[in-house]
Amino acid sequence: MTKSAIVFTQQNEGNAAGKELGEKIIEKLVDKTPNVVIVFASSVYDYAALLRSIKETCIPGILVGSSSAGEFTSNDFGTNSACAIALYSTELQFRAGIGEAITASRDKVADELLNVLSPVHDYQYQYYSAMVFADALSGFTDELIELLTEKTTGKYQFFGGGAGDNANFQKTHVFYDTEAYTDAAVILEILSNKPIGVGAAHGWKPVGSRMRVTETDGMKLVSLNGRSAVELFKDHA
Repeated sequence: MTKSAIVFTQQNEGNAAGKELGEKIIEKLVDKTPNVVIVFASSVYDYAALLRSIKETCIPGILVGSSSAGEFTSNDFGTNSACAIALYSTELQFRAGIGEAITASRDKVADELLNVLSPVHDYQYQYYSAMVFADALSGFTDELIELLTEKTTGKYQFFGGGAGDNANFQKTHVFYDTEAYTDAAVILEILSNKPIGVGAAHGWKPVGSRMRVTETDGMKLVSLNGRSAVELFKDHA
């Protein structure tokens, strides 16, 4: 049996928002304690207060997630809000962990995350998936996923995304238990005997002609077609 609860709050204060999310999870799962709660929260929150309050209210086995830039469910959406999905299952198995210092060494972070996952030659389940949350401003997420895929010999279906901060591009966080981390990645392993479908449809469409990236500085786009990226963006806007 697997049950889920999707919840949303526009409470701006961390403790109140966490309590509301936790209480809604309890209400929707009825008599089940969640195995895992996945949280997405705006940068307006005191993350430690939010996460502690969620944990104290609904007592999840695992608590993970990330900061975000716009929060939504099928029924609600907002920009200074928080949402979460809670899962209870007798069919799925979950594990979670964190790897720190992405900018210093992707290989080290990949190994730290790998330590959370089931051994490569362990096939107790038919399907092996893992949700990865990364500090987007640290960069190198593609490289990290490639390393994880290599180190697990392609056994896992990896999915997830990068943390946001209401499009301020100042500091993004990933959540592990009741703490928020920067320059880190969090992984949630999901083992199952039924396939887990993963889809992506962001809705973005290209506008204007194609341009070549002619200069970068780490995660910063400096120039396109030999012109300042800032000036080109201003012209477009």
